[in-house]
Amino acid sequence: MELIKENEEYLEVLHTGTEKISVDGDVIVPDVKPDVLKVLQVDAFAGLTDKGITNGAVYVEGRLNVNILYIPDSEEEGIGCIKASFNFKDRIENPEIMPEMKLKISCDVSRVEFTLLNSRKLSIKSTVSCNYEIVGEKMIEIPCGFNGECGEYINEPITIDTISSQESCDFIVRDSMEISSGKQSVKEILKTDYKICDKEIKAVSGKLIAKGILRVCVLYSASDCSVDFCEAEFPFTEVFDVYDLSENDSCMLDLAVGDISSELCEDNDGDMRIINIECLINASLRAYRKAEFNMISDCYCPGMDTQIQYNDIVVKKYIDEIRSQSNIKEIISPDPKLPQLVKVYNVIAEAEMTKITSENSKVITEGKIKVYVLYLTDNPKCAVYSFKKDIPFGFSFDCAAAAENMIFDTDTCIEYLSYNLNAAGEIELRCTLEQNIRITKKEKIRMICEINTCQRQEKKDIVIYFVKNEDTLWTIAKKYAVKTEDIKCINGLEGDELTCGQKLLIPVSK
Repeated sequence: MELIKENEEYLEVLHTGTEKISVDGDVIVPDVKPDVLKVLQVDAFAGLTDKGITNGAVYVEGRLNVNILYIPDSEEEGIGCIKASFNFKDRIENPEIMPEMKLKISCDVSRVEFTLLNSRKLSIKSTVSCNYEIVGEKMIEIPCGFNGECGEYINEPITIDTISSQESCDFIVRDSMEISSGKQSVKEILKTDYKICDKEIKAVSGKLIAKGILRVCVLYSASDCSVDFCEAEFPFTEVFDVYDLSENDSCMLDLAVGDISSELCEDNDGDMRIINIECLINASLRAYRKAEFNMISDCYCPGMDTQIQYNDIVVKKYIDEIRSQSNIKEIISPDPKLPQLVKVYNVIAEAEMTKITSENSKVITEGKIKVYVLYLTDNPKCAVYSFKKDIPFGFSFDCAAAAENMIFDTDTCIEYLSYNLNAAGEIELRCTLEQNIRITKKEKIRMICEINTCQRQEKKDIVIYFVKNEDTLWTIAKKYAVKTEDIKCINGLEGDELTCGQKLLIPVSK
């Protein structure tokens, strides 16, 4: 009785980790810029320029872009701006990593510090955190039949949560924004902030359609040395070719700005009122699929003693998916010691999940919304200032199958953000927190790996058996190595139902 197995391959996350990369350097004030009297703000963001997998390692290359706002040591000059960039690269060694595996990686600046060495030089120290996941093929041998001798067996369906696709690509959004005629023309662009929002994705056969809006806010010094800003929204639609993607797959798409540049241009009247925006967006797609297999979970050979060897394998089982939007309202204001807030330039909010647990049919999420506010003041010598606030959040979701030791794949973001400056000088903040949570758990499956048979030594022709509580027709037939149909036939049974104490004749020798 030879067991036939089918090799089934699927994708799964094999390795995860976080790599912290130190990026340090000095920034020299360009000759055309005035000396630095006081640094108002040092802002930095990191973007990836290259990434990939080689034999035994992950390599990553990127650029740290630094934007410095400062008060010049000159009464004739308004707020100054210095831009600088530092390249970084790293190699994450792991002997189990193979070139055919796929990489998902993102980076952000977890720390940035500065020291003003003198009026013409700053020292920058920062840490870039790279979060990576490596997806690779796993193989499972499914017992599905027999070769040669005919055996009795039971089929059992098993469902495994798999990754059907893991792809990444880049695309560029280009557009322009114009300063309204009621404002002064632009002297210099001081800062460019951005956010990707209103993301929509749709999977069709072999393709993923992604829509969204790139919101851009530009802070600038005007021709009269005052400080002002302008905002614009740039919608985009991208279609990605994704092999083997099905419309029934559950998809998660991460969109991150890899680089953004703003260029000042003249309008038709020769005034500096046009700002051209070019933004590189890194897209990373992961699609999930429930793979279903039929396996032989139990078997025996009639008339023979059957010995079965098992292997325990661990797979991921799909539990549930939670998609939620929650409205959060909060009033925030700068510390009284800071310069007075006159006008809000921009509010940036990012959601960070800090903890997620499951218990008693509930999924509980905890985190914080990191709010960063850059505002205009009534002090001409310090026209721009900023402050940060953390808004904690916590939510509980019903999930009937939720239990301990669940695995969560999460996508948490701020889908909508608005604010209003009230009469008390406070910012009334409203945002919509979107949480997408895919829940799985590791499950151990007992799988047949080998079957051995030998001739039975039983000499009796008939056995009288009295049914016990836990008995089924299958367990009795397997115990005496006879076919279930033979038991039903000799006892005149029409179905498989048995009752405790029922007497059965067992044709042992057949």
